[in-house]
Amino acid sequence: MGLGSWWLGSGRYGEVPSITGLSQPQAMTVLSDAGFEPVVDKRYHNTVAASQIIGSEPPTGDQVVRGDAVRILVSLGRPTVPAYPANHSPQAFSSALSDRTLTEKVGPPVYSDDVATGGLVRSEPAPGVSVDVGSVVTVYYSKGQAPVTVPDVVGLSEEAARKRLEAAGLVVSDVQKKFSADAKADEVLAVSPDVGAGLTRGSSVVLTVNNGIEVPRVVNRKESDARRVLERAGISVADVRDAGRSSRPNGVVESVSPSENALVDPANPSVILYVSRRVEVPRLIGRTVEQARREAEKNNLQLRIDGDASDSDRVFLQSPRPGADAKAGDVVTVQAL
Repeated sequence: MGLGSWWLGSGRYGEVPSITGLSQPQAMTVLSDAGFEPVVDKRYHNTVAASQIIGSEPPTGDQVVRGDAVRILVSLGRPTVPAYPANHSPQAFSSALSDRTLTEKVGPPVYSDDVATGGLVRSEPAPGVSVDVGSVVTVYYSKGQAPVTVPDVVGLSEEAARKRLEAAGLVVSDVQKKFSADAKADEVLAVSPDVGAGLTRGSSVVLTVNNGIEVPRVVNRKESDARRVLERAGISVADVRDAGRSSRPNGVVESVSPSENALVDPANPSVILYVSRRVEVPRLIGRTVEQARREAEKNNLQLRIDGDASDSDRVFLQSPRPGADAKAGDVVTVQAL
């Protein structure tokens, strides 16, 4: 009866022994020898290094019923901010923070090109940073991709404009053609939406590009060659006119209108050629009338005989003089005996 009374009184209780400074296996042995069930409980701690014993729960000196569990508190060290979940899940990150005693604070939403709306973008402090137990970690969730500003591509070539727009995250969905005499061929005249407009990344834009045809170099070419060069460029010759005073040989292009490198409207791709009709009057003196006639015709001139003369008579006087400038079709007057 006395033993029973002792057990029902103080005998069934034992005092929790000190386990500070022991290793985990040693602490388990001490608690078991004291009649308790040792249970390992790992917790984060600001000052006790990882794997070291923090203490026990109940603490040293408490009276506990023998056979009950006594927790061995083992340090995990200071908590670190967890890594971001691969799927950027807010719930998964919140749970990981809670598991490390950390408290979540939601910051303002931020733009992200990589994380879908609502997903975790970043935290402060960043993952891997060691913090105190119970620290606050500010998290920032995505509000989707940032608006893309339409860059200034007016004045660029179509190819250069495409590259700049694609680099900005935009897509050229259409290219419209329009003629402008004040811009270069293939130059971008406008973009829609306008430069500076804010769009969602991946949005479409439309370019307006100059479709003017550039007049190629034809000056100082023979008229026939100039026509072929213009034809290859898609330009027709609307008219051929006398170039007037020109130092170029007969049949050679003196100028073109519109001028070289200017643009013509593809709706009416034509130019006017100004061709030299200059010829040099040949020396006819000493030739027979027949020879003089052939020489004049060869130089696109007409021969007129002043007075009566046969084809075998020889020229002794001519006007204009030999070597003088004339135009194709002009008349050379000769006298023969």
